Amino acid sequence: MIIDTLVVVVCFMADTPKTNRFEKEFLRADSLFEQASKETSQKAAEKTKKERENILHLFDMQTILNHLNHNTIKP
Repeated sequence: MIIDTLVVVVCFMADTPKTNRFEKEFLRADSLFEQASKETSQKAAEKTKKERENILHLFDMQTILNHLNHNTIKP
């Protein structure tokens, strides 16, 4: 009886593949996810940089003063 059990276990172990059959799909999905997150983070960084530049330009006092001096009525 124990011998029969051991034979069955050995047969199952010999039949089991050594690698995961979904390994290629997991690696591909992981690669696609990494690529998408890299692209997204780059786009977000660019957009944040542009917004920061717009805000800094908005609060640039020299530009505001020049604009006001240019638009004032001079006697």
